[in-house]
Amino acid sequence: MKPGRANEKEYVYTRGISAARDADFSSAVPFGKAKLGKDSIFWKKGLKWYCLDFREAVRVFRRIAEVNARVCCGNSNFDIQMLVFIMFDGRELEVLIGDSLHRYEAENLYAALREAHPELHYGKPE
Repeated sequence: MKPGRANEKEYVYTRGISAARDADFSSAVPFGKAKLGKDSIFWKKGLKWYCLDFREAVRVFRRIAEVNARVCCGNSNFDIQMLVFIMFDGRELEVLIGDSLHRYEAENLYAALREAHPELHYGKPE
């Protein structure tokens, strides 16, 4: 049986708990709704920031989800750009980068992540 999604509540970032994490957050480079730090990735969802330490992940890949929307002038399609991290226990954690306007930020973030953390496996698992 395939493990499910990771609970995002476990990854809520709260300032002031760890000085090292706070320093990593303040020096992180923004890519859309996410920020790439030296040891962690941070992303904003609603009013909260979330944080994943790269030591918790095994694999990462990009996921593009299509969203069909009904707007005033008809139907429209949007792409949601995400990075998906696979944890050691097989759970998936989706990190939202942005919509179709953030496609280049998602590509640049993925490339920067590959360069900064070669210890992770990249690409969708087979």
